[in-house]
Amino acid sequence: MFSLLNERAFVVDSGDDDDADAIFGDSTRNDALQLLQCAIHKKFLRDKDVLNLPMEHYASMLFEYFSQDSGATNAFKATQQLFRLANDTNDIGERVIGMVREILAYVGHENHSVRIAALEILGAPQLLMRIVVELGLEASISREILVRVYVAKHDPIEQVATVAETLWHQNHMQAKTIIGSMLVARLFPFRLATNCKLKMNMSNASKSQGFDFPDECVSPSPLVRQSAAQAMSSFIEEHPDQMKPTLTKFDATYKDLVLIREPIYDDVGRLQREAIDESDRRSGIGYTLVLLSSLCQQEDAEQLISIVAPEGLSDRHPECRNELRNAAVETIRRHGAACMNVLLPSLEKMSDETPATDDNRRQGLVVLLGTLAQYIDSTEKVKSIVARLVEALSTPSQTVQESVSRCLAPLVPKIRQDAKDLVSKLQWTLFEAETYGERRGAAYGIAGLMKGMGIIALRDVDLLASIQKNMEDKKSPKHREGGLLALEILCSTIGKLFEPYILKALPALLITFGDNDANVRQSAEDTAKAMMAAMTVYGTKLVLPLLLVAIDDDSWRTKCAATELLGSMAFCAPRQLSSCLPNIVPKLIEILADSSSKVQKSGEKALQQIARVVRNPEILGVTNQLMAGLLDPANKTSAALQAVLNTKFIHYIDAPSLALMMPIVRRAFEDRNSETRRVAAQIISNIYSLTENKDMEPYLAHMVPGLQRSLLDPVPEIRAVSARALGAVVSKSGGSTSENLRSQVIPWLKEKLVSPQSTVDRSGAAQGLCEVLAGAGTEQLEYVMPEIIHATESTEVSAETRDGYILMYIYLPMTFGDRFVPYLPQVVPPILKALADENE
Repeated sequence: MFSLLNERAFVVDSGDDDDADAIFGDSTRNDALQLLQCAIHKKFLRDKDVLNLPMEHYASMLFEYFSQDSGATNAFKATQQLFRLANDTNDIGERVIGMVREILAYVGHENHSVRIAALEILGAPQLLMRIVVELGLEASISREILVRVYVAKHDPIEQVATVAETLWHQNHMQAKTIIGSMLVARLFPFRLATNCKLKMNMSNASKSQGFDFPDECVSPSPLVRQSAAQAMSSFIEEHPDQMKPTLTKFDATYKDLVLIREPIYDDVGRLQREAIDESDRRSGIGYTLVLLSSLCQQEDAEQLISIVAPEGLSDRHPECRNELRNAAVETIRRHGAACMNVLLPSLEKMSDETPATDDNRRQGLVVLLGTLAQYIDSTEKVKSIVARLVEALSTPSQTVQESVSRCLAPLVPKIRQDAKDLVSKLQWTLFEAETYGERRGAAYGIAGLMKGMGIIALRDVDLLASIQKNMEDKKSPKHREGGLLALEILCSTIGKLFEPYILKALPALLITFGDNDANVRQSAEDTAKAMMAAMTVYGTKLVLPLLLVAIDDDSWRTKCAATELLGSMAFCAPRQLSSCLPNIVPKLIEILADSSSKVQKSGEKALQQIARVVRNPEILGVTNQLMAGLLDPANKTSAALQAVLNTKFIHYIDAPSLALMMPIVRRAFEDRNSETRRVAAQIISNIYSLTENKDMEPYLAHMVPGLQRSLLDPVPEIRAVSARALGAVVSKSGGSTSENLRSQVIPWLKEKLVSPQSTVDRSGAAQGLCEVLAGAGTEQLEYVMPEIIHATESTEVSAETRDGYILMYIYLPMTFGDRFVPYLPQVVPPILKALADENE
């Protein structure tokens, strides 16, 4: 029996070989998987027979196959049964430990469905608890279990976190203090080797010394780093006394990772591996420290800042540098007043000793001093720091300029007398400076000062009038660009409070979209994005009608400007996107048929802007096909639909993705080609469970009628697919949307179920009604079954009515499965009676 299992396992495992497809096809491997699923069962493997199998190899092979094809449920079930059989033996020997370790590795897989499956397999009753308790925390597998599951509890995907939370509580796990050090890093006992032989020895040494646990916070995987950072934050919140040793570990880890890993050569001098800068792993330290900064107590504040300043501020990678600086800034905001006497002289000394060539460190220290300055009592000292901050605004780095802007706002009360003069000086730089970086920095400085002075000060300094005047200056592109820069940064800095002024600036902004200067046009686009991102729902409702009216204007320039501004609405906040995109995209599609080629290009560009904010990875892969379907509906609709249908959706589908997809699906329901309608219905069935109700609701008014028409199609396959899609829509909708759908769809289905006109109508309605009932739940079936049975037994109703309800007996068992079994005794007599009915 064992040799037979191993033989069949070889058929599955052969997928790793280059010539595997030539030896074993997919059907052969599927047959082998089916056999393995049936054979790894307690009927065949009794008592402890399962321990004689190479369980570690089986777990690795089967789950690797599942991770590559999530549709291979046989592989998942076989792995799950293997774990259950091993768990029933109560054995925790090397083979069981190896098997557990193999599946634990998939808890950090990039595919969330694979992570869920791995956690479900590890959920064999009390298996993990038995390993941890019996082997103790001295065993590396015990520590690995605790860390992996604890990190999974903080997964960004809620479904994964829920499964991990359940697994954690079922096995009575606790966040031991050892978790903190294990989340930080695997610190090798010495530096990475410079040759292959030494590297191998080092690896063996590290394992022998017990360094074989996960380094989650500095993992190469972005997903694991994100989850581990959240886990570390929760751990410190639960064990605040572990902050100091954790920061010490982070400090040592950063100093190790910041070193360039030297290239590796073989014995004859051939390059085996190039030099490596582990910036990805370092970024995990910055991200985690940002979270810890909100939990840091006063006594730990200096230690956290010392990790960042000065070395972290000079990090080679911008992302690492910015995250570390943000962590220090947040710490100073919380504890700057208490630590003033230590931090101020320390930061000033670092600033004075920073080499002139190290711009990154100097600018970072200026930002830290600017943050600390709000706690300084001396006005003169604050003024000197403000002068440094204003000087730093000329740095051509957006992150530095943003940080300086945030620092300036809280300092305004201490320099209020000088604030207006500073705004005037920065206005001159904004409109007259030679470089773009200087002008943009001046815009950030003005926005920071205005935020500190209050929105009412916009009138006192006459800023808006100056911006408006320069935006309308036809002679100087620099002035127009400066006005747009100020408008953009004010929108992004002040936010919703600036919304009333946005509406006033809208006409001038529309004009700049058609400017002769490319830099001005680019600034207009950036301003539009910032403007839309700052909009509230109310503001969006005010702006959208104005733009829709402008699109119908006779002037092609106005049409182009309004179209491009509509495209910028793709950058609205997600809540506004859901409400405005269903109105925007159809209008842009109309624009594509405009008589002016320039207007058509603007419409195409606006659609591409919407495509650029798509976040769903699967839709990103078929964006080109969807765009082609929108731009050339006559010839490309079918290809676009087929591309979507062939895509396996894993992630949630966001509003921009739906905005690109649904117009094509809507058009497909009106197509004469039956295959196109079938594909459209199939897409609805596949994607509905992966969308938010609020995102999908605007499309239901056009989508449901399309499904209803397809449900009455003469082609049986189209009826079947449409019925499933309708059932999915009803079952996955929630709240008032679901109630409205049921009140609209179910009466229509009942009407068509007894239609005297066509058997096709009755068959489609029967199938649709069964799917809708299945979506509504078993309770709904219990409610309607007496009505169905009565209609099929009654001789007083018409033959068409009996026929329609009898047809439901075909589809109810298919949709409800075992849940329909209790009704069989009541259903069989009416069916037998119908066989003898005088009406054919």
